[in-house]
Amino acid sequence: MIIGTRSSSLAMAQTNTVISLLAGEDIEVKKISTSGDRITDKPLRSFGLGAFVRELDAMIVSGEIDLAVNSLKDMPSEDAEGTILVAVLPRGPIEDVLLSDVPLEELPQGAVVGTSSVRRAAILHHIRPDIEIKDLRGNVHTRLDKWKRGEYDAIILARAGLERLHLQEKYHILDPNVFVPAAGQGAIAVVCAKNSPYRERLTQLNDEATRKDVDVERKILCELGSGCSIPVGIHATEEGSFVTAVAVSEERIVRISQRVNSENDIKSIAAELRRGIDGE
Repeated sequence: MIIGTRSSSLAMAQTNTVISLLAGEDIEVKKISTSGDRITDKPLRSFGLGAFVRELDAMIVSGEIDLAVNSLKDMPSEDAEGTILVAVLPRGPIEDVLLSDVPLEELPQGAVVGTSSVRRAAILHHIRPDIEIKDLRGNVHTRLDKWKRGEYDAIILARAGLERLHLQEKYHILDPNVFVPAAGQGAIAVVCAKNSPYRERLTQLNDEATRKDVDVERKILCELGSGCSIPVGIHATEEGSFVTAVAVSEERIVRISQRVNSENDIKSIAAELRRGIDGE
């Protein structure tokens, strides 16, 4: 069984978690450099969807690897042709965190805050329009180094990544009802070919409660459309039966919290986010 993964420390930590669950299997790990990894002088939004998974999907389809381990939040809302999201592991922390000497509300006017996420940047702009938001690229260690060198007064990262790397950094947890996480944030995804001989074995890794939550999140994202450029956060809980969502534009921010009982509710949440941003 050949597992494809990005070569960063975080990607390897997540891959090792999957390997530990596949005890008894003969496993080879193949490290892949994706376009999102290689090109670090451009904002992530310029890459389009799937900057960190596109090459891995292609290698699954070509048979070069049997499966890929991804951060689910990096994946498009629909599976690449010929592949399937076969398992989602139990979800880790979903929060964004601010690495700073002081909490967000105490950052001085004009402070420079680093993030590569348009969602985080858009929410931050509405909360603290006086702050300068600067693009931040690189793996977790690279981002931390840039902050410690003084290139930024603060940076925003995912709490899950810091915990999976066992990094003992001082941080401030950002309220997930304000900084609503990206769809799939905190979840590790396993992807294989639809016709993979390992599909049944890999399905056994799936955590049903997490899967129900993230499936709802991805369906809402899909309803918004693959070409949607709206910064959006979506977080489902209670096995997909309750959703908190946020969408942000230059003029306004729209927040939704509601029960989900049917596919129609998923469609209505997406429609309400769009209507709110459009000012209808």
